[in-house]
Amino acid sequence: MPDNTTIVYYIRLAASFNRFIPIPLLVFGTIGNLFSIIILAQRALRNNSCAFYFLSASIANMFCLWCGLLTRLLSGYSLDPTLSNIYVCKFRYFVTYMCLALSALFLVYASIDRWASSNTNVHIRAFSRISVAHRMIFWTVLFFCLLYCQAFYCYTIVTTQFPLNCFCPNTVCQMFNDILFLILFSIIPPILMITFGWLTVKNAQKIRQHVNPVTVQSRHRYHLIRKRDRQMITMLLIQIIVFFICVTPSGISKGYTTFTFNRMKTSLDVTIENFYFQISALILYINCCCAFYIYTLTGTIFRQELQRLLYKLYLFTIQIKRTLDTVSGSDFFKKSLDSLSGNDFFKRNDEKRTLDSLSGSDFFKKSLDSLTGNDFFKREEKRTLDSVSGSDFLKKSLDSVSGNDFFKKSLDSLNGNDFFKKSLDSVSGNDFFKRRINDQQYHHPHMSRDHYHVRFHKSKPADDNDK
Repeated sequence: MPDNTTIVYYIRLAASFNRFIPIPLLVFGTIGNLFSIIILAQRALRNNSCAFYFLSASIANMFCLWCGLLTRLLSGYSLDPTLSNIYVCKFRYFVTYMCLALSALFLVYASIDRWASSNTNVHIRAFSRISVAHRMIFWTVLFFCLLYCQAFYCYTIVTTQFPLNCFCPNTVCQMFNDILFLILFSIIPPILMITFGWLTVKNAQKIRQHVNPVTVQSRHRYHLIRKRDRQMITMLLIQIIVFFICVTPSGISKGYTTFTFNRMKTSLDVTIENFYFQISALILYINCCCAFYIYTLTGTIFRQELQRLLYKLYLFTIQIKRTLDTVSGSDFFKKSLDSLSGNDFFKRNDEKRTLDSLSGSDFFKKSLDSLTGNDFFKREEKRTLDSVSGSDFLKKSLDSVSGNDFFKKSLDSLNGNDFFKKSLDSVSGNDFFKRRINDQQYHHPHMSRDHYHVRFHKSKPADDNDK
């Protein structure tokens, strides 16, 4: 019973760590790696082979954070996609462990590059070139892609191995991947980094003692080159120390798991082992987050590029603000808007588009149908027609119009027009029009049914007496 309580305690504690610790690591790691990528890609640094290795390591660290640490964060909230999708499980291991190994190896290349650049041998110094760095990065990435393709065969979802849900059930695969992790990440990279870092420091001391530039110009150029190289060496040495501190717990945990693989273990032993693996994995991801902050604190040239980048961003925002203010306050812009708003063509087109959209809208049609079928609307329509037909102003207007000679002549010319006759025939033969005429009951007292008949049916031309 006490063992079960302890097991539950360690499981909950591991879940709590995975729930809270990855959040600041993701935030600061993403911001730091983005700035590192942008700054190391600037003109002053992108042609430097060591800076190119740092750039490649920052890109690899970004993939590690978003493929490895993000799923670990989601597992703390029971949202781990590697538990439900086997392809995500396989792809997560492939990308995470390959990028961890690549990041470590790129730092090894940077250590070798700094050692070669500080060497007095011309042939060794030839290794410290940007073209060599491009080739090394390409072939290394290709080799590790092929090496870690076995993850798509070995890894699968194993829910009984909490918190290692994406696991190798095959014993051979598990041993191979554990040994691969130890060799390519925990053993060889730290040894090579420390070795070449120490050799670089020794070479720098020798150069300081023996090199004596003869002219002022060559002395100044030598000072600038040496200053940049010294800063790169300082940045590299600090990062090697941080890498060693972050990787050692993970290497110990993975080594213990590998060498005690065949030993019989209780459930409590397995739980404690998994708990320490979770802690060591979170410490490991710190190495993927802190490169930018190491470069900023230890490298003057890196800080200068960062200040230059921030100043460019500031100027860019100021320029955008000024452009927007200029456009919004421009008389030409205001006149253009006024001319558009006062343009009859613009108004007609805008009105036409609005009417077309309304007439073609199903909602508009249904609204009209509901209004025409509404009793209240019908009563209001009848009341309006009655008030209009009983209006003295309307009566006088109709009398004046009917007694107007010009109006009479216009009606006579229309009555004799074939097009008008055909139009009246088509309207008078329309069933809908007939129903509307019958419904109105001819409310106007001065216009009888015969009057409507004369106006909307074909008739003979009026004789002289009528005129």
